[in-house]
Amino acid sequence: MISESIPGTHAVLRMKKITLPVAIALSACAGLPAGTQGASDIRGVQSPSSLQTPYVTPTAPDWHVTSIISAGDAADNGYKMVGIPDGLGAYDNGNGTFTVLINHELGASDGIERAHGATGAFVSEWVINKADFKVISGADLATTHLVWNSSANRYETATGVVNRFNRLCSADLPADSAFYNRASGKGTMVRLFMTGEEAGTEGRAYALIATGTNKGTAYELPKLGKFSWENSLANPYSGDRTIVIGTDDSTPGQVYIYRGAKTDSGLQIDKAGLTNGTLAGIKLASNPGMTGNLESGQINGTFSTVAVDTSVDGATQQANSRSAGITEFARPEDGHWANAKTFYFVTTGADPDGPGAVGTQPARLYKLVFDEAGGEVDYSSGSIAMVKDSSTLMGTDGQIARKFDNITVGEDGKVYIQEDGGDSAYISKTWMFDPVANSWAQILESDRARFLAPAAPFNHDEESSGIIEITSILRRNDGRRYFLSTMQAHYVIPGELVQGGQLYLISASTEP
Repeated sequence: MISESIPGTHAVLRMKKITLPVAIALSACAGLPAGTQGASDIRGVQSPSSLQTPYVTPTAPDWHVTSIISAGDAADNGYKMVGIPDGLGAYDNGNGTFTVLINHELGASDGIERAHGATGAFVSEWVINKADFKVISGADLATTHLVWNSSANRYETATGVVNRFNRLCSADLPADSAFYNRASGKGTMVRLFMTGEEAGTEGRAYALIATGTNKGTAYELPKLGKFSWENSLANPYSGDRTIVIGTDDSTPGQVYIYRGAKTDSGLQIDKAGLTNGTLAGIKLASNPGMTGNLESGQINGTFSTVAVDTSVDGATQQANSRSAGITEFARPEDGHWANAKTFYFVTTGADPDGPGAVGTQPARLYKLVFDEAGGEVDYSSGSIAMVKDSSTLMGTDGQIARKFDNITVGEDGKVYIQEDGGDSAYISKTWMFDPVANSWAQILESDRARFLAPAAPFNHDEESSGIIEITSILRRNDGRRYFLSTMQAHYVIPGELVQGGQLYLISASTEP
């Protein structure tokens, strides 16, 4: 087991490795009322499975953090936590444990050969005790990788370099209702972990079977298109329809919407409606926030959708999208459905030398609201509103917010947004937006002892990622909300681990 450490002057701030009984008691602090954590433990507490204190610290009252497992740590069965953790999914096992799925955003040639037979990115699966967050077991989720052969019109086992996943980024384990309509019986109740490769124009979309008899099979989803995937977000309110929004994390990139139909036959991905639909790109009506089809300012207005041919390669799809005038944002990042017709997404922004000469663009939070027609949501048109420009948001340290990255809409309707500060002395933060009160609060930031004036192995290059809410999974009924998140610590670790990283729990009271 590899333990990352903070040498020198930072050692005084580290919690030592604690014995199991103490760890259990301390990790419970994540669920206790305000005041249970004093100034001496501002850096949080550790689960029995983490050799590291949390890589983030609270910056708002009553927020608590517990590190669950860090790169180099191992579950009870010996399975190691690898670095660059990103998108997450979780579900209740009904026996006092829950399962967490984690994307590891490795390059195609990084790391060791995984269970599906190749190096590169992969999805890890962890079984965690609800009571103390001890990690009981870990494993690779994907054991079979199937890609689509368009010439033969069938799925085939991936071989050679094609078998390597390349930078699996954000992820979505949507509610059952995204792929199963209880009213009609169409679809599948098997859980599908949705993700894609943030690997340039040829990035592939995937559904990984997370439960059931075919668990461990990863299916390429060509109908969803090829681009530099940030995330693949399925609408859990879509009835017999299957609606998935894909965000293209390119400079600049598009926002695509897939529309399919649930069925009652075929493979699980067929039943889910992921193989019979069509793709379209969001095209904004001309407005002052755009230069041509490029985002060059704050965009507000209406949009339509333009059909996209997914039978071509990714480079051709990109060229076709541009010629069709599909709007190109300054790097669309993560998104989340708030309800049947409302979708939030963020953009990272653009540097001055980016394509189109649109200049420096700050990060932004956008809201799409789809139209209604005939008593149903019409996913072919709607409106867009710029909710927040990062240049108008200041952290508790006096620094202007930047580079929005991963988000989630909580069960309370609030939007939680994380930053990727890049390789700089800027400390990345996590924000909470309340749409009802139209208020913003900084709730977390990267650990300054590790990432502001770093000592080896840590550096300035860190980002929080993959935030999801698990309050309904833990079912503690203690008046608190619980979230899981990951931290990518971008320093090199040779061999299997590749880089640093951590899975951690955050919580706060549900009271204002």
